[in-house]
Amino acid sequence: MTEKGWKRAERVIAEMLHGKRIPVSGRQRGDSADIDHPDLSPEVKHWKVVPGYAFYIDAMDQAKKSSNAYQVPIVVAHKKGTPYGDSMVAMSLNDFTARFLDDDGRLKTKWTQMDSPDDVPRLTRSDYILEGIKRGELC
Repeated sequence: MTEKGWKRAERVIAEMLHGKRIPVSGRQRGDSADIDHPDLSPEVKHWKVVPGYAFYIDAMDQAKKSSNAYQVPIVVAHKKGTPYGDSMVAMSLNDFTARFLDDDGRLKTKWTQMDSPDDVPRLTRSDYILEGIKRGELC
């Protein structure tokens, strides 16, 4: 039996986000996100034709209900027949500004974007360089 398109979309997008797909069986609407991820609460939608705004509001409601205090609820919209990497990601403007903009409205660096809301101690630039060398990313 072949895998249904929406299941494949969830599985592939879970891999792309470095998360794990949560099977639908036994869960109720809003119990958990489609993908288990430490920082995101992704709700994946897969359609032939991507619907309008009201559908995004409903999908975002699902993502919010299944998120915890440390996860950013997002909706991933995939159109059938297109590359998964071209899927659109929607999030609330409040979550976007809190996560990606500093107090002056400028984009945060990639290092601060990775910090958790718990205000974890920041590594210095030399710490990041040493980690990159260890992983073989910097020569």
